[in-house]
Amino acid sequence: MGTSNYSDDFKRDAVHQVIVRGYPVREISNRLGVSTHSLYKWIKQFSEQTSKAQAVDHEAEKRELARVGNQTDVLMIDATHLKAHRTASSLGLKRGEEASSLG
Repeated sequence: MGTSNYSDDFKRDAVHQVIVRGYPVREISNRLGVSTHSLYKWIKQFSEQTSKAQAVDHEAEKRELARVGNQTDVLMIDATHLKAHRTASSLGLKRGEEASSLG
């Protein structure tokens, strides 16, 4: 079994022509001078790498969404506290005093 003399960039470009641009495997293999077997192997190899990279990206996105969600919760609590404080101030209430005591 021979070793590959092709760079990863060459392989990715060949795969790109098949997957993204839609050229037939046989056409690309003939044009580049590689076997269809090699091209199919590269397609499988780079598809697996892409899937793994997408899974990692997806996990990072989920962590970021959770972080932003937590920040949103804190901001909503702060906004509620601020609104209550403004309401109490506009009614002339002191800290801990309730509106019913103004009576």
